[in-house]
Amino acid sequence: PCAPHYTQCGGIGYSGATQCCSGSTCTYGSNYYAWCTPGVSSSTSGSCNVVYGQCGGIGWKGPTNCCDGKCTYTNEYYSWCATPSLTLAMTVSSPSSGRTTFTRCVSAYGRCGGIGYSGSTKCCSGSTCTYGNNYYAWCTPTLSSLSNSG
Repeated sequence: PCAPHYTQCGGIGYSGATQCCSGSTCTYGSNYYAWCTPGVSSSTSGSCNVVYGQCGGIGWKGPTNCCDGKCTYTNEYYSWCATPSLTLAMTVSSPSSGRTTFTRCVSAYGRCGGIGYSGSTKCCSGSTCTYGNNYYAWCTPTLSSLSNSG
């Protein structure tokens, strides 16, 4: 059987399906966790990497530039292409004090937790922070936000 969208497909100690169902590609998160990311078919497109594609890390021999977005460091073995919308986004809230405050939120598929992580742990609207392992958690779109996206 294949691993459905947004489910685990690899990592140290993992014994389930390692091939993602049609329309998804197994995306590295850490040595202990990889998950099926929908809409990803190939990591490279000629001389540049597509969104979610690997763009660096120890032993990486492919292109290091991204077709769209920037190469985002995960660890010394893995960097991946994130579009500007996949990197930290800003949300604005107006508390009852009348002041406008800025809160960083992590957009869909961005990292939101884990040991050693020091960024925002709040996912932007439409996503939930999903535990992968002690070292990695990411924002996954909620089912309602996926069904509303068309």
